[in-house]
Parts: sequence; structure tokens; C-alpha cells
Amino acid sequence: MERLFNKIPLWVINALSLISAILTILTTFVTIFSLFKGWKKNYIFVFFVLCLFIIVLVLRIRKYQKIAFDIQLKTSFVYHRLTHLSRDLYFDVMRYHKDQTENIRILTDMYKSQLSFLLSYLCEMMEKYCGQKTSSCIKLIAHPDAKIEDITLTTFCRSMASDTTRGLYEINHEIKLADNTDFLYIVDPNRDSNLNYFYKGNLKDYAKELKQKQGKKYRNTNPNWEDDYIGTIVVPIQIEHKRLYDSPLEESFHIIGFLCIDSKSSSAFLKRQEQANVDMLKSFADIMYILLSQYQHYLKKMSENS
Repeated sequence: MERLFNKIPLWVINALSLISAILTILTTFVTIFSLFKGWKKNYIFVFFVLCLFIIVLVLRIRKYQKIAFDIQLKTSFVYHRLTHLSRDLYFDVMRYHKDQTENIRILTDMYKSQLSFLLSYLCEMMEKYCGQKTSSCIKLIAHPDAKIEDITLTTFCRSMASDTTRGLYEINHEIKLADNTDFLYIVDPNRDSNLNYFYKGNLKDYAKELKQKQGKKYRNTNPNWEDDYIGTIVVPIQIEHKRLYDSPLEESFHIIGFLCIDSKSSSAFLKRQEQANVDMLKSFADIMYILLSQYQHYLKKMSENS
């Protein structure tokens, strides 16, 4: 029933809500005026019904205008914070390096702190669109030059409202990219799709479908993933190799890591909102590539100097 409801277009739901309100008013007046007779009273009845119809219509329009305005306000605020914090972090790091006042710990804390803020803003904006609570994190590739089956991931930072128990599993367990369907789907050259992201509104249904249709198992290194989230979106933090200096590679990407967002609700990431949700995440991932590549650049220089 929930899946069927999610497929109903929003405009249909709004129209049905409006019609039901009008019918409620209409029924009330029919009941009242049925007690009276006379053509004059009928004209009065029609007049009052039309007035109430207009009032209900105006109220509904105002309501959805307010909802749209609130979403626009939140979106503009979040994107301003995205560009503002990213700009400041980028140039602060350059200044600290020039003054030779930074060290690896301070550098890492700066990036983790600011990126956690950005992830929190991302969650706030997504919650305005989907109406459900979300959590987000950045996972970095530890050894990008290794084979796919040997690549490991580390959680660099999380949104500030994320459950702190999520990272407990990673303390004593290695997170391999090949053991997670979400990430492997994006980088696997043999995947059955040309989509460079992973978008599933209901992972439980996806796991069943994957097993029934393809005979494959949904893989996740966290055995308790169902307790943490049901829907998820994962986009790569990447750039085309041809845009990097002295890179002869074409039609391939340099991937630093992955930007992930998830929700415990199966109605958070609807199919009809897929393209819009993915584009919003990719806009954040593009900025984060610049910041994280800068971080890795200075991290490498400091490691070499020390």
C-alpha cells in the first residue's frame, strides 16, 4: 500500500485534498438548506457555496505558496553556506600553509569540522524536499591505486545529527569497497547500467529483487545496516581524468571517495524525485572534490616534509 501511495503524483494528492474540503462544505450547506424551500433560498445557497469555494481555494494556494517559499528559502541558504564555507576553508588552508603554522592534526580537524557542517546543511535541505529525517557522511578511498577487490574505505566525517553508534563497527572491521553493493555499483566497469550513482528508496525491496531476478546478494559490510537506514543515495566525489594536469586518460574518473545520504524511511527518496535528488548531491560532491583534493595535496606535502 505504501509503495502504491508513493507512486501517486503530488498534484493528484493536492487536488483530492481540495475537492474533499469543498465537498465537506457543500454537504454541510446542502443539509442546512434542504430544510428550507424556495427558489430565492437556492440562489443564496449557490452564492454561499461559491464564496466558500473561493475562500478554500485561496487558502490552499497560500498554503502551497508558503511551502514552496520555505523550500526556496532553505535551498538558497544552504547553497550560500556551501559556497561560503568552502571558499573560506580553501583560502584559510592556503594561508596556514604559507605561514607554516599548520600541522596534520590541525589540518584534518579543519576539514572534518567544516565538511560536517556542510553535510548537516545538506541533510536540512533534503529533509525539506523529502519530509523525512536524513543522515549523511563522506567515505574516502584509502588506497585508490589498488585493485577494486583490495580498495578500502574510511568514514572521514558525518553530518552532526548522525547516530554516533554508526561508526562503531568500523573500529574493528575493515570496510572494503568490493563488499558493499552501493559503492561497487558505481565503480564496477561491468555493471549493467551507465548510471554513475546509486539510488534506492527501499534497500529491503532492492535486496529481494536483486536476489530473485539476478541471483545476487545485496552486500553491506555493516551487518546491522537495516537498523540504521532503509533508503540511500550515493554519488562519487570525482573529476574526469582528462581535466587533471598531465593525465592521458580519457573517459575515466579520478575518485576521491563517496558522498552518502540515507534515511530510515522508505518514502524519503522517491523514484519520481531521483534526478533532482541526485543532482543536489552531485553539486555538493563537486565542491567537496575541490576541498578534499586540496586536503590530500597538503597532507602529502606535510608528510614528505616531516
